[in-house]
Amino acid sequence: MAASKKKFDMQRVEAGFNRFYAIGVLMFLLAPLFVIVPLSFNAEPYFSFTDKMLTLSPDGFSLRWYRDIIDNPQWLEAMGNSLIIAIASTALATVLGTLAAIGLARSNMPYRDFFMALLISPLVVPIVIAAAATAPVGAITKCLEKAGWAIGDVDLFEINEAFACVAMFAMHDLGIPHDKINVHGGATALGHPIGASGARIITTLVAALQRH
Repeated sequence: MAASKKKFDMQRVEAGFNRFYAIGVLMFLLAPLFVIVPLSFNAEPYFSFTDKMLTLSPDGFSLRWYRDIIDNPQWLEAMGNSLIIAIASTALATVLGTLAAIGLARSNMPYRDFFMALLISPLVVPIVIAAAATAPVGAITKCLEKAGWAIGDVDLFEINEAFACVAMFAMHDLGIPHDKINVHGGATALGHPIGASGARIITTLVAALQRH
C-alpha cells in the first residue's frame, strides 16, 4: 500500500515537472513577442522603450509604422505573395503528406521502399543542404550590390541559421571578419522564437550596434 502510494506521488511529481517544463519552454519561445509587439507601436524612430511608453503616455504610442506598411505597395505585394504561397504550400503539403502517410503505413503497399526513399531523399542530397547553408551568401551579395556597399562598409552582420555552418560559409565566401558576424551568437545559440525569428534578429542586431 505504501509503495503504491509512493509510486503514485512520484507520477504526480513527474507530471507536474513535465507540465512546468513545457510551459517554461513555451514562454521562452514567446517571450520576444512580448517585447517586439509593444515596440511596434513606438511613436519615435527608435527600437527601444521611450520614457513616454514606460509611463504609458498616449503620446508615446502610434500606428505610424503600420500605416507605412499599408501605404507601401512593395510591402503589400510581398505580403500578398507570401499569403498565396503559404496557403498553396500548406494545402498541397497537407494533401500529399496525408496520402503518403496513409500509403506508407500499409506494409503491403506496392513499391513502398521506393516511395519511402524518394520522400526522404531531400534530407540526404548534398546539393539541397548546400543550398540552404549558402543562401545568405547570395542574399548579402545582392543587398550590397543594390546599396552600392562593400563588406567593409557594414558594421555588423546578423545571419539567421539552422546550422552553425551557415555563418561560417558567409565568413568564408564573402570575407566577413569573425568579429563582425553574430557577435552575440546566432539562432543556433539563441533559438528561433515562434513566429518572431526576424524580430529577434533585428533586436539582437540593434542592441549589438548600440553596444559596439
